[in-house]
This record gives sequence, C-alpha cells and structure tokens, in this order.
Amino acid sequence: MRKLFYFILIAGISVSCKKETPTTDTSKTNAVIDSVKSDFDTLDYDMKKFEKRIVEGQDTTELVLDVPVFKAKSVVTDSIDKLVLNENSSLFYNDTLSQPKDFDAICTNFINTYNQALKEEPEYTTSWQGYSTTTIEYQSSKLLNLVVDYWAFTGGAHGNGASISFFIDAKTGKQIKKENLFSDLKGFTKLAEQKFRKQQSIPKNVNINETGYWFTDEKFHLPLNIFLTEKGVKLVYNQYEVASYAEGPIELLIPYKEADKYLKLK
Repeated sequence: MRKLFYFILIAGISVSCKKETPTTDTSKTNAVIDSVKSDFDTLDYDMKKFEKRIVEGQDTTELVLDVPVFKAKSVVTDSIDKLVLNENSSLFYNDTLSQPKDFDAICTNFINTYNQALKEEPEYTTSWQGYSTTTIEYQSSKLLNLVVDYWAFTGGAHGNGASISFFIDAKTGKQIKKENLFSDLKGFTKLAEQKFRKQQSIPKNVNINETGYWFTDEKFHLPLNIFLTEKGVKLVYNQYEVASYAEGPIELLIPYKEADKYLKLK
C-alpha cells in the first residue's frame, strides 16, 4: 500500500489552538462519457466531498476527498464503491491493522496521524495536505475507465501526486488488467515507442536512457497507467516512473485511428 505517511521527515513545530471543521458537500458532475455509441446507459452520479482540517494561524492541515456517489445501485457500482474506498485508504489511511469503514474515517485518521506526529515531535513545523478526486473519464458498453487523481504532502522536500487508472467490466464490475485491452500488446508497445521517441526527440537508434530516462533494463515499456479518452489511448508516466521529479508527468496520446488495430476492448 502506498502509505504516504511513512515518508515523513520530522522537523519541529510549536502547537497553537486547533479547530477541526469536518464538512461534506455534494455537487453534480458531467464527467461520464459514452465514447462508443451504443444503447448502453451511462452511470449517473453526483460528486460528494469529504474533508477534515485543522487551522493553525495561517497554516492548514487538511484532507479533501471528492468521490462519485451513484444514484442507482448495481453490482458494478458496488464494485466501484469498494475500489474507490480501498484506493483512497491505500493513499491516506495510516493503520495497517484495520480498514476504514468510510471516507470520513480516512479523513479522521489523516488528521489523527498528524496530531500524533505533533505529540512525538512538539517542534514540528510542517502542515500536511492531501487531495484526491475520483471520476469516470470514459464509459462504453464494455468497460469503464475510473481515474483517481491525487496529491499529498506529509513532510519532506515536496509533495507527491499521480493519476491512477482502473478499468472495470461494465457488466460484471470486475477489474480488467490494462494488458487485456489489447489484441496485440507487442505491436501497440512498438507503436508507442516510436511515438514516444518522436515526441521526446530521441533518435531511433539511440539507447532510450541516454537522454536521461530511467526505463528498466534500458528498454521502452508502457506506463503503469493507461487511459482511454474520446480522442485516443493516453499513456501517462507519472513522476519518478521513468524520469526525475522535475520532469513532471510525461503524457503521450495515440489517436484511435492508429491504436484501433491493436485494441481488443474499448
């Protein structure tokens, strides 16, 4: 589990009066896209905000989670609900002996963990922030592409964030591995490398890592996270995946007119 709390550098703080203000808010979203024209009904949901914070002078420690709340329940929405809760737990919940019951519990645990850090190091001077938004960015009669965008700072030189992609069977609610999207994974990988080298100005016959990248075994590979969009297949190398933090996320879009012959699901 990606426990961000384990990377804390305790430095020092003077503790002032604290005020906790848990709130919730609901707003509508139109993020669902039926990218394949069919008779399939897109899932209808609102976005709900779960948040908790401590205000200390001009500093605020807070966790804010935006998650979809479905208007109709089904085996698919139940599966998504569990996935979203588990993913946010892996990002922000610092308790290996239990699992949170809901998003409020994740927010409370985040604040409690921060308060525990203050007790252990009364001179600690750094506030924490955590943010996560979960949306369905793509939807067809075959699958859903669920996306979790998060960013967190719990001490250290800088915060960390990423875009995480999940594919879900539109009928069963089961997760689909990214490799199973393709009928010809090797062919798509070859196409992706050609386009990556062109976009990043890496000559064809040059070792892909000679220009500063960190590909394993010095060979191109697809990113951990692949996304389906209206325009094509989007590859996202998050920070630290194949390059330094300073490089930021590296994105590559392959239009469907080029990617379709390699795809099995879309």
